[in-house]
Amino acid sequence: MNAWLELMRPMNGLMAAFAVVLGFFIATGTVTENAFIAAAAALLISSAGMALNDYYDLPIDKKRKKHRPLPSKRIKPWQAFAASIALFAAGIAACFAVNVLCGIIGSFTALLLALYAIDLSKKPLVGNAIVAWSTGLTIVFGEAASGTLASPIIIVLFAMAFFSTMGRELYKSIEDMKEDKGVRKTLPLILGSNMTLAVAAVFVLLAIIMSPLPYWLGFGIPYLAAVAVVDAYFALIVSKSFKKEYAFCAKHMKLAQALALAAFAAGTLWGV
Repeated sequence: MNAWLELMRPMNGLMAAFAVVLGFFIATGTVTENAFIAAAAALLISSAGMALNDYYDLPIDKKRKKHRPLPSKRIKPWQAFAASIALFAAGIAACFAVNVLCGIIGSFTALLLALYAIDLSKKPLVGNAIVAWSTGLTIVFGEAASGTLASPIIIVLFAMAFFSTMGRELYKSIEDMKEDKGVRKTLPLILGSNMTLAVAAVFVLLAIIMSPLPYWLGFGIPYLAAVAVVDAYFALIVSKSFKKEYAFCAKHMKLAQALALAAFAAGTLWGV
């Protein structure tokens, strides 16, 4: 893979962009130029956050992830830092090009991601919550691009994304315990893997419990069918976690969340 693409993790950014367009469509029933500008802004800010995170994680990655672009010296640290600043600036500018509300949300998100990269990723639960918040916020950002905010169905979708991402983040923290020791104060290093496992399971189960709500708020039968598959997938991941298969859980939570976006899309096209 091209080193720059590897640095910016475009798949994460593209999922964020898709969620933005989805949020816009849920709010308006259509897709306009503003939706695509907002989606591009989300992609840019996501890419900026990834680059900045790798810049500040370089001392750690030199020991545990030497294949990444910075420790492997395919990209110089100053180049990654400069790229992150340029991407943040372009992303925020694109946010304000949509409307002031998007500009405020985008600027706040960029600040959060910068603080995460600089220090907050090392704080127990705080770093996890920032990632989860930013993930859920993409669909809210899509609604904001339409000029509205905080409709009930968007709030529910945000909460589902937040809870499932918290679960994914905690599974990943358990998986990374050995690498994080002496570097980060993660929840499993404080509470132990078993207690953190229980907390992660609660977050995922909360997402499952909330999953029927969008149907009652306007999504159609196709959503129920699609989300039933997603819920089964989430349940499988929780069961695997109790068998200590943390790498499986961290990897498949992301896949399950991609399927959840597809379920949201199904509900959007046949219901709202």
